[in-house]
Amino acid sequence: MRHTVSDLGSRAGRRGRIGVLAVLLLLAGGGSASAASYEATVGVYMTPGCADASSYFATGLTGQQGCSTFNGGNGWSISPDARTVGAGYTGQWQISAPAGLTITEAYIPSLQTMGLSSGHGWNAGGFWNGGSDVWSPTAGSASTGVSAISSSYYGFKLYCYSSSCPGFTGDVIDASVAVPTIDLTVEEDQGPGLVAVGSTNLWYQTGNYVWNPPGDPFSIELVASDPSGVCNMYATAGAVELYDTPSTPNVSDGFQQCPSPVDWTPGQDAEVDTDQIVPVGSSGSFPLQLDATNAAGVTSTVSETIEVDQVQPTVTLSAPNDSNPGGWSVNHAVTVDAAPHTGASGVSSLTCSVDGGAAKGYPSGGVSVNGNGKHVVTCTVANQAVDPQGAHNTGSSSMTIDIDEQSPSLSFDPQDPSNAAQVVVNTSDNESQVADGQIEIAPHGTTNWTQVPTTFASNGQLIATIPDAGLSGPYTIQATACSQVGNCGTTSETLTMPLRVSASSDVSFSTIVDRLVAKKVKERVRVGWHWAAVLRHGQAVKVKRGGHHKTITVIRYVESCTHRRKRTGKHKWTMQKTCRQPHVTLRGNERVAFGKRVTVNGLLLSSQGVPLTNVPVKIMTAPNNGLGQYTQAATVTTNAAGAWSTTLPAGPSRIIQAVYGGSATLLPATGQATVAVPARVRIKITPRAVRWGSEIRITGQVLGGYVPTNSNLLRLNVGIGRIGQIEGLPDIHPNGDFVIIWKFNPGRGVVHPWFSVATLAESAFPYSRASSNRVAVTLGKRAAHHHHRRTKHRRTAKKRKTNGAHRPARLHHKTKRTKRAKRR
Repeated sequence: MRHTVSDLGSRAGRRGRIGVLAVLLLLAGGGSASAASYEATVGVYMTPGCADASSYFATGLTGQQGCSTFNGGNGWSISPDARTVGAGYTGQWQISAPAGLTITEAYIPSLQTMGLSSGHGWNAGGFWNGGSDVWSPTAGSASTGVSAISSSYYGFKLYCYSSSCPGFTGDVIDASVAVPTIDLTVEEDQGPGLVAVGSTNLWYQTGNYVWNPPGDPFSIELVASDPSGVCNMYATAGAVELYDTPSTPNVSDGFQQCPSPVDWTPGQDAEVDTDQIVPVGSSGSFPLQLDATNAAGVTSTVSETIEVDQVQPTVTLSAPNDSNPGGWSVNHAVTVDAAPHTGASGVSSLTCSVDGGAAKGYPSGGVSVNGNGKHVVTCTVANQAVDPQGAHNTGSSSMTIDIDEQSPSLSFDPQDPSNAAQVVVNTSDNESQVADGQIEIAPHGTTNWTQVPTTFASNGQLIATIPDAGLSGPYTIQATACSQVGNCGTTSETLTMPLRVSASSDVSFSTIVDRLVAKKVKERVRVGWHWAAVLRHGQAVKVKRGGHHKTITVIRYVESCTHRRKRTGKHKWTMQKTCRQPHVTLRGNERVAFGKRVTVNGLLLSSQGVPLTNVPVKIMTAPNNGLGQYTQAATVTTNAAGAWSTTLPAGPSRIIQAVYGGSATLLPATGQATVAVPARVRIKITPRAVRWGSEIRITGQVLGGYVPTNSNLLRLNVGIGRIGQIEGLPDIHPNGDFVIIWKFNPGRGVVHPWFSVATLAESAFPYSRASSNRVAVTLGKRAAHHHHRRTKHRRTAKKRKTNGAHRPARLHHKTKRTKRAKRR
């Protein structure tokens, strides 16, 4: 039975190419195989001539042996090389099958013999392990064969079975055997031996998880060998089939009909990317099967399961005790916890490094980071999966930990003479940066701190203007700055108050502007200096240091000078010049009639007497009622002499203040004056002529407003001629209106009493005392009398005379206030 490898070759068209990766592995004839036979034509082993004859003779002719070419140089012929050959002498040819092969059939398609039927004692036949046969004499060419043998070798021989046999007679050979070709049927019961080679062979990863970096496939580099040759090699990775180029068996080429050994190397359809079988980001497994087929069609098959973890490992970092994640933490160590995440292969290692140092195994309690400054913690996790070079798949994560353990630094800038009250403190912090700060002042040696409004500039400076107005003596200036995490630092210095030059603001109702004459003069002053502390006689004192002199222009009042002759000796005289500053008499109180405007003058000078020119002054006024309700009435600007003047509208009695807000070099100043305005009261009486016992109605109004609630502001004055008296405290409405009902007692005669209403002195009423005009009425108005009524009036008059008619008539007011006033 003839078997060829062409049956397997048809499968090659179905297999695709993938890359493979593995390390060295020996497969010595492993896998499954079944006995199979193939035809081995071994005639090609017979090369012309006698050069190779000895290698194919197990035994040779004992006498003269010879060899000759046959059939055009192909095949073997055996013939005696002597004229006479003794009994038992044999010439033979034999071929042995390679280990692992068994010869089951031998067939000689064209056998040629001579001299076997001459009776000279020659025979020929085949032999094998455990048997032989005798060939029948043939005339010409014939075929012969043997089957159902199981031998590791096969041969044929020409032998002499008689006492002697002729070799040749004359030039004619007496006996010979010529075999051009022998076809052997060989049985092979095992497949090729497989050797997996290479440092990146996927086969060797059994028991491990694998993964593929991009562009770095595993190989399946195989070396297979077989006595009959390796005709086909292929591998199956999951659903992907990998094929080497198959070989067609050469059935006329002896026992080995396909190449052996065969090296299947990367680049020859022997590479595989595991991420094409198990997608990236997932885990899984697939079977890997290796196959090799020999010329007998026997296949060696081995398989295993490949575990794949294509999940990229990651590590999550956290800092549970970081009070400000992502920002600066303050004054304590921070612990960084690392949580690894992998696929099915699990964690191989977890290492961490701090600030680029050597990586160390992750401690169970986390990575502790301490010390001032920025720190970077990097942790790397590796899973159990390996790539073709044996490297594990890894993932890393980093976290920045900022720890601020230092306080900001502070320093005072030298004082600027052009802005003496301003304090500037430089702050800096190299870590979390300065967040804010505050400047405080306190009398030197005390802890009575008062915060000063402080600005934190973008350049890190604390800037505050010290409210030095009203302060005197040494004061401690303390600056505090805090970083973003709360670390605070302080510094202080002592300054003598006030820091600015004082000023005076005068207010007067007398003229100032026309009495002052000023002029510009030049002076040399020192600028740009700063205070410095030095020891003198063991005491620390502050002195001016640095700076330079500069010429400036100032305003000076023109002095008034006089010259007089002064005697300096006998008959000696000299002219002496006496000068004095202009003197202004200030009048701070003024009385102004109701409804009249008032002109106010002022003067603004520094403590050195220098007029403050072209500066604004606010004129504030408040009703003189003790409430201090100031409002701005005007704004004036000083002239070259520091003087100003303004006219205020009519109003109540007022307190007038001239407020200078100060400057960077001058303290604020306030001058004050008072204007008194009498109230105005108007009254009206109806009727103006009444009888005795009748009533009159007195109505009126206090002008100007500001009437206090529930006050005893008014008094009623009643009199006749030059004699008058207070007759009660009438009520008044908030709008200034009042109403008085007056009732006369009975009486006789005609009189002319007068009435007036005056204001009383009350602190809550911002007007001076004043009274209305006197309004007289006619009491006892004459009426027409009939005769009988006249008689009655006479009797009434007589009775009055009897009862004391000469008593003066009595005025009567029916209000309770009038009665109380009378009791007083």
